[in-house]
Amino acid sequence: MHISDIGVQNFRKLKNTFIDLNRERTLLVGANNSGKTSCIDALQLFLTEKKNEFAATDFTISNWSELIEIGEKCLISSGSIEEERNSFYNLLPSIDLWLEVSLDEIHLVDHILPSLKWDGGKLGIRFRFEPREYEKLIEEYVKTKNEAVNLIKKIRDKKTKVEDGDKEEFSLWPKNLKEFLEDKNNLGKHFCIKSYPLNPKAIELENYLPEELDQEVESYESDPLRGLIKVDVINAQRGFSDPKTNSVVMQNGGGELKTLSHQFREYYASHIDPSNNPNEEDVEALSAIDQAQSAFNDKIKNGFKSPLKELEKIGYPGFTDPKITLSCKVNPIDGLNHSSAIQFDVIKLDESYDLKLPEKYNGLGYQNLISMVFRLMRYRDRWMRVGKVSIESREKLNRIEPIHLVLIEEPEAHLHAQVKQVFIRKAYEVLRNHPDLKKSKKFATQLIVSTHSSHITHEVEYSDLRYFKRFIPDEKVGVPYSKMVSMGNVFGTKDKTRRFVSRYLKSVHSDLFFADGIILVEGAAERMLMPHFIKNNFKELTECYLTILEVGGAHAHTLKPIIEKIGVPTLIITDLDSQDSNGKSTLPLIGGGQLTNNDTLKNWCPEVTHIDCLARLPSTKKVRGNVRVSYQKLEQISFNGEIIGVVPYTFEDSLVFENLEVFKDFGGKGMAKKFYECIRDEQSSEFQTVFFDIIKSNSKKADFALEVLYNIPPENLNTPNYIQEGLRWLFNELKSENLKKITKESKGCENE
Repeated sequence: MHISDIGVQNFRKLKNTFIDLNRERTLLVGANNSGKTSCIDALQLFLTEKKNEFAATDFTISNWSELIEIGEKCLISSGSIEEERNSFYNLLPSIDLWLEVSLDEIHLVDHILPSLKWDGGKLGIRFRFEPREYEKLIEEYVKTKNEAVNLIKKIRDKKTKVEDGDKEEFSLWPKNLKEFLEDKNNLGKHFCIKSYPLNPKAIELENYLPEELDQEVESYESDPLRGLIKVDVINAQRGFSDPKTNSVVMQNGGGELKTLSHQFREYYASHIDPSNNPNEEDVEALSAIDQAQSAFNDKIKNGFKSPLKELEKIGYPGFTDPKITLSCKVNPIDGLNHSSAIQFDVIKLDESYDLKLPEKYNGLGYQNLISMVFRLMRYRDRWMRVGKVSIESREKLNRIEPIHLVLIEEPEAHLHAQVKQVFIRKAYEVLRNHPDLKKSKKFATQLIVSTHSSHITHEVEYSDLRYFKRFIPDEKVGVPYSKMVSMGNVFGTKDKTRRFVSRYLKSVHSDLFFADGIILVEGAAERMLMPHFIKNNFKELTECYLTILEVGGAHAHTLKPIIEKIGVPTLIITDLDSQDSNGKSTLPLIGGGQLTNNDTLKNWCPEVTHIDCLARLPSTKKVRGNVRVSYQKLEQISFNGEIIGVVPYTFEDSLVFENLEVFKDFGGKGMAKKFYECIRDEQSSEFQTVFFDIIKSNSKKADFALEVLYNIPPENLNTPNYIQEGLRWLFNELKSENLKKITKESKGCENE
């Protein structure tokens, strides 16, 4: 048994998001404010003991207009209360949880079966945050609202004169249903989480649509997941104590203490404490503790004889007063109850003395790593009932839950790149490091991690990724929602393409999953110089989150499925790659009947083959959806005082053509030197052909870029015209009204 899918509805910006989970590990990736944290929070609120922490801000913001309208209708007519019931419930936060269950596990799920006809497969449960009694909620809102309206009317009626220009009377709380529910007391008083069985056929749809529950469907009387799923969470704000203070940061205003010492004490109490349900192995330890306690008692009594005797001289205790007796208790857990309980060996000075430092003086990265790994071990052992489990716990937990769901939010905090990669590789192994888990299929462990780290993403299998993208459904609503894209099926059955992209993403950091904009470049020279072009000519783009990936023209088109799926504005900087009728590379020539050998131009964007057509193609034809391609085109340059029309062959000669005066005074080495010599040779009438030969005879294009960076200040270089056009398009896309709305709404209206 395992969790196969999760559907999140009407929770913050997750209007309707369907997520298929891997049996072992699933990574949630995406740009900032894309919905990853919302997904983790939704799972916590619906599936853990945090069910009373819902707030009105957890409702999808665009739903409030409809909820407010429902409230207004109910104010006007009491008959609307029942009429609007279904509409009201369809706007409430909910989660659909789907379990994959085999027939031999039916005894574990008999209490949640939708019908006796179920014969194995998937079982669905909806958890919805809804009114305990819908009618009472609306009636109390209507009563409260009417009282506020009547009070304002009463005050207005008392006025004998309303002068021109008087301001409109303000409204008392609550102005609408939203304000009424923003009161935490009202939300807690009227709302709770109820759970319902779902029709198994609903999950069979290709595009998942949440089932609209019939009013006659009865909710489960108790928690349907009790005894089925054990949920543990590591939140992002783990907070460690400042080494200069003795304070300990607590989470969420009083949550779990974050020091390692506290975690070790808790582990001791749960799994080691010999006084908790002692066995034969604990007797020797308890005997030693008892002897220590007796010896310490004798020491305490002898030590206090003198002060107690002195106390008697002032009249206490008298004949009828009870005497003072001292008795100590040795509790081993107190040995871990101080700031230096956990120490780190630093250096061994001699045989008798080691230099050690308390835990708070170790680096935050190592504290974070140790803390997370130790929690994983603790969660695993608690799930598998390792160590000292109290009698009460045994009675409550008479069987181990078959599914252990572990949520980790942003594990990368304070960790350097290599440690991030080690952690994500080993986290699942730690959770399964138990004799009953290593080879057994009886118990399932499922790990869900949300991350902003390309290093973590780089380390996992491509099929583990679930990408959250931001989008606006229509201009009328104007509120950004989130959609999820499963990276496991982006390429369909194209195994060769899937293998290439997977290997490619393994060879570079997977920054594209966290970017607002992507630039794909042809080679190393473009990759090295592109940041300087942006910095010196398009400073506004430096404020955006851009990813520059080097992909050769022959392979850029293989990224088409993933680029189109994630929907991020993408600029492709590529070359014409002209060839003659025999398939031989040749100098671009208008009217020469040449074709392009560039797979991106032929098969992706703009899907044009002839050089003549490509050279004259208008900018609007170079855009397909979220993708824009830029390549060399016919340009007019001044060479030795003569205006000449040229079509550059590649990035290198484009850069030189755009900066002839700069390269005329720059020698350098290799390709750069040959360009310099050609430009200085005023007798060279066939300079284009010479440029082409220079490029074809030199494969070290990266060396050319390094020479340029070493000898020429980047701010002195003009950006090639075709690249300028592409960057201008990218800037306009990133600053478009849609993304402005996303930025504006995401900062406050929509919690991630």
